[in-house]
Amino acid sequence: MFLGLDETAVNYISRRRKRFINEFMISYTSLGSVPVSTVLASLTYFFSGKTLFITLSTGLVTTWILVESLKQIVDRKRPSDQVIEASVSSSFPSGHSATAFVFATIIALTFTGIAPILYFLASLVAFSRVYLGEHFPTDVVIGSGLGTAIGFLTLLMI
Repeated sequence: MFLGLDETAVNYISRRRKRFINEFMISYTSLGSVPVSTVLASLTYFFSGKTLFITLSTGLVTTWILVESLKQIVDRKRPSDQVIEASVSSSFPSGHSATAFVFATIIALTFTGIAPILYFLASLVAFSRVYLGEHFPTDVVIGSGLGTAIGFLTLLMI
């Protein structure tokens, strides 16, 4: 059932792409990448201290390990109509979404006043993955959920 809805949603979005939105989404989606999130986490060391840096680093590494393990196990093919160069890894779950949400959750629970902004930004990363044809909706929903859960658990353990 979900696979049919996934295909329908991806097809619906791909037929409505616009060049200026494509360019924005290509740039924006990198916020969920490992290199960019690593740089952002490193900046927290200078602005918020060692504890937040360690918490973010632990959450990001845990997320990366879990996502990459699940990608190997599930090995789901990506959508065929991609805006950017085709990724070679498995589609499920979305690592960019998981990374954006682990980052958002840890920062949001540390600085509660900016939580809505952080979750909006993370949601936009997740949507960008579907918009660009890199993932199906269920990939980003599960990735987002994993990132959120890992963020909560990381804060509880550190």
